[in-house]
Amino acid sequence: MTPENAVATVSDSSAALAEQVVIKGDLSKLTEAQRMNYYSEVCRSLGLNPLTRPFEFLTLNGKLILYATRGAGDQLRAIRGITITSLDPRQVGELLVVVATGRDRSGREDSSTGAVSVKGLTGEALANAMMKAETKAKRRLTLSLAGLGWSDETEVDTIPGAQRTDVDPETGEIRKPPTLAERVAARAAEVKPEIVEGEVVEEKTDAIYCLSEDEALDTGKCALTPGHDGPHKNRGGVWPQ
Repeated sequence: MTPENAVATVSDSSAALAEQVVIKGDLSKLTEAQRMNYYSEVCRSLGLNPLTRPFEFLTLNGKLILYATRGAGDQLRAIRGITITSLDPRQVGELLVVVATGRDRSGREDSSTGAVSVKGLTGEALANAMMKAETKAKRRLTLSLAGLGWSDETEVDTIPGAQRTDVDPETGEIRKPPTLAERVAARAAEVKPEIVEGEVVEEKTDAIYCLSEDEALDTGKCALTPGHDGPHKNRGGVWPQ
């Protein structure tokens, strides 16, 4: 089941909404109310609890679509009686590949593959990569047996051009991410050093600092916030911008 035809199983009362999604294939074209109604209907058609947020939103190729979270996989596995019968790990060049095989309650069987790069990895990093490949394989198998051709959250970060999109779960509003300037300003307001009589008396290790250096004086890095007025300053001294 693809994102465009997933609504084929929703109720007749939502036929008009389903038609819009099938034709446009883009949830951003719906109104905020329609978007949340679509989300609820998809969850209902699959027997999922929408309050657990089994799906999140993704912008890909200019279209807003859904992708499955861990919650979706866990619920679908329980609802469909999906059992993982075998896991077959193997290394192919610089890739670690895991093939997961399983069946649902009806006896239908399927296999899916999860792959991650392990180039240069050792120890704990390699162990984490192995677990990630196994998780990807299990999640993809679950979605396949459930008839969903959607991406899983373990795949989103590796899809070229894909961008997670923040949609208000209460209103359906697409919330734009803050700009870099807005993020810096907000962070600076949280961690701005306390200055008494022109001297920095408190520095926080997790702060966003200016970090400009005066190599001639060897005083270290500026401990004020980015974009500050006046000279650079830290405990070692003051120097002009």
